[in-house]
Amino acid sequence: MSKPPVGGIRGKLLKRLPQTNPDLSPNREVARSITAILEQVKQREATFKAGTPVGQDTPPTPIHRTSILQAMVNRVKSSWDQDKTLERRKYLIKKIHRSHFQDMVDLKKRGEKYFKAADQLIPAEQALFMPNLLATNLRGRKVDTMDLLQRKVSMMSFEFVKLGGEHVDAFRRPFIDHFGLDHPLVQHVRLNVIENFAKAITLRPFVPLMANQIPPAAQATHLFYFRPIDRIRDQLFMQNLAMGWVFLVDPQLRIRWYANGAPTPEEIERLITFSSTLANESRS
Repeated sequence: MSKPPVGGIRGKLLKRLPQTNPDLSPNREVARSITAILEQVKQREATFKAGTPVGQDTPPTPIHRTSILQAMVNRVKSSWDQDKTLERRKYLIKKIHRSHFQDMVDLKKRGEKYFKAADQLIPAEQALFMPNLLATNLRGRKVDTMDLLQRKVSMMSFEFVKLGGEHVDAFRRPFIDHFGLDHPLVQHVRLNVIENFAKAITLRPFVPLMANQIPPAAQATHLFYFRPIDRIRDQLFMQNLAMGWVFLVDPQLRIRWYANGAPTPEEIERLITFSSTLANESRS
């Protein structure tokens, strides 16, 4: 049975209101956006192959340091930017989709490796760029990672938890045994990422004290970052944060090879061979 017509003043007002399409309501649009983003995530995970170029499309730029007040002003301004709002929604959805629990499930399913590394370098003309981060080294100084990477061929590693650090160590030991800590053309840049706010507050004051456990020659390139890096994780396809991730970056900041998890003997051999190849190229 149809509803009786609304009379009186209320009826006249309702007739004047613009008729909205229920299919275009804000809630429905948000739902469609979430569905589309999740489909993109699943599609990328299903079709990704080792050796696919990862990184950002353009060379990184220096990070301008701002005061706390200016950072708050910028955050308020960005809240009114529709593109940035959509980007934040995108990464929040991905964060929910890839929980820490899911990372641990993947470890049991796949073992301590998300995929095996490629057996060749990414050609320079196809390679993408390593994003820049303003991190803190063991000497307590703020550094742009791009400034470190421009100097040499770099094995840049990311670790988020203890197991990831063990994976990085397994790559690092033979790498340092071969090249040493003071090689003129090759280095290891190690980045510890602490995304949890409470953990970051607890650990930050102790960073200078950790220097006692690290050789002086490695302190300038042993870095800490105390904020989430959702966008960069997506650009670098770091899908499982329980694992360690290693990227071979040339002096032009291009990512030429990458690996993850517990290394195989073949991956160790490729890391050293490819690093030597890029070092020889940088000499010419």
